[in-house]
Amino acid sequence: MKILLAIIAVLSFHCLICQAQAPALDLTFNPGMGIEPGGEVLSIFVETNGQIILGGVFDEFNGQGYDAVVRLNSDGSIDTNFFIGQDPSLGVTCVVAQTNGMILIGGGFSSVNGVNQRFLARLRVDGSLDLTFTPTISGAVSKILLVENGQFLITGSFTQVNTQSRPAIARLNSNGSLDPSFFTGITGGNLNGIAFDSSGNILIAGSIDVSTNQFLAARFFPNGNQDESFDPGPFNTGSLISIGVEPNGEIIVTGGFTSVDGYSRTGITELYTNGTVDPDFRPNDAINYGNLLAIESDGKMLMTGNDNLIRVNTDASVDSSFNPNVSSVDCIAIQQDGRLLVGGAFNSINGTNINGIARLQGDSLTPFQTQLLNMNFYAGMQLSGSVGAVYRIESTTNLATASLWSPVTTFTLTTTPFWFMDTNPINFNGSRFYRSVVIP
Repeated sequence: MKILLAIIAVLSFHCLICQAQAPALDLTFNPGMGIEPGGEVLSIFVETNGQIILGGVFDEFNGQGYDAVVRLNSDGSIDTNFFIGQDPSLGVTCVVAQTNGMILIGGGFSSVNGVNQRFLARLRVDGSLDLTFTPTISGAVSKILLVENGQFLITGSFTQVNTQSRPAIARLNSNGSLDPSFFTGITGGNLNGIAFDSSGNILIAGSIDVSTNQFLAARFFPNGNQDESFDPGPFNTGSLISIGVEPNGEIIVTGGFTSVDGYSRTGITELYTNGTVDPDFRPNDAINYGNLLAIESDGKMLMTGNDNLIRVNTDASVDSSFNPNVSSVDCIAIQQDGRLLVGGAFNSINGTNINGIARLQGDSLTPFQTQLLNMNFYAGMQLSGSVGAVYRIESTTNLATASLWSPVTTFTLTTTPFWFMDTNPINFNGSRFYRSVVIP
């Protein structure tokens, strides 16, 4: 074996000064190695106590065996009191916590921790499967939306719920039983987007049928009846990606379309509350808009576009001050303090190596010109090596004695250079030193 590189990390120094770039990476959030290469975070839910639940397609988190679901503390560390067990096959695409602390997960899975439970399941507060929750869903669940009374809506590619015909959308009671009073009349298709408007009506977007009429975006009353007054006109596409409601009540729809009701609209449009196109919202056709991920309190929209995470102003222009330089983003959760939790399949943000989950400073926080990097949280080393090679990181507190080098972790290098963060530095006064060793 060969020692490739050694870098000193001095823990007695309290901080490093870095130039901030909007949006700044929040360095108080430390997920360590995050998800493994090839994994993907598809859903983020922030609990009232500040803990964070992630759902997706992954087998490891920070080098430990956490399959498809993991709960983090507010600083990014793993909540070791929560463990789901074996991987839900095909991963988890949506995750939400009910008011009683139980956690609903949906996706394309067929089992959870070895128990046959398809497409929709509930976890107890410790991550174990709730065996009393046994709804039967005929196809994959893509979205879960909580209702204030404890009920919840699910959307996806299913056609039946608890043996009853419920194509693409259904409302369930808290215990998983079907609410028979909610029936939309949708006869098929796949719903990609769902949201509540300010009146509690349900907005949906996707590839769907109602009776014999094809449409792509619609509004339903809480009893499931379609609101016929909501008419966005035809989109020139067979599917939409997402739908959301701005603070002023207007509605944002995104997808692969290039026109809506005769208006030239590439990938994004704004609708009035009656569904008609807002002619003053004119997006730049040069922008390749994708999935609407979140709407901030000031009405700005966070979405994927041009292989980056972008923010669109309320006038449809792109916010040039927001450039995190990150691709493969699948989900965003906005914390109460305005900070942004970002999940996906990325391995860097603004040149900093961070895998699958990160937190960005939000505009609602006090502006600042520097970031303070606390070495007690971010001890480690930068490794420049050969992609595909196996390395072992070792550490010591005493350079004078060669036998005191201790292994920290072993991994295959997937990108170079790579910043390794030691998520469990020992508690001492003085310095800690790191080196990498090539494993033949």
